[in-house]
Amino acid sequence: MTLADRRAAAAVDLAQAGEADAAVQVVDYDPDPAWPQSFQAERARLTPPLDGADVHHFGSTAVPGLAAKPVIDMIALLPDIDAPIAALIERAGYQFPPRI
Repeated sequence: MTLADRRAAAAVDLAQAGEADAAVQVVDYDPDPAWPQSFQAERARLTPPLDGADVHHFGSTAVPGLAAKPVIDMIALLPDIDAPIAALIERAGYQFPPRI
């Protein structure tokens, strides 16, 4: 599965997560090493526009052998908490979801 395929799958999963009573898909661990490689690729993409943020992989996809929702959970520790989040997301190529 390509990175674009994984992003498309994640977008579907996130869209469903916003719906009331949406089904949750849990899959076997992907040691191919798709999940670790997906995280490394996203961390490499995020670190420069986030001014060297310390980016970590957490959640069930970060635990080898554990079944999980196929979404890579990440957290970025930023040196400047007051930096505008929307601008950081835009520079990194992500979308900032509108508030409902």
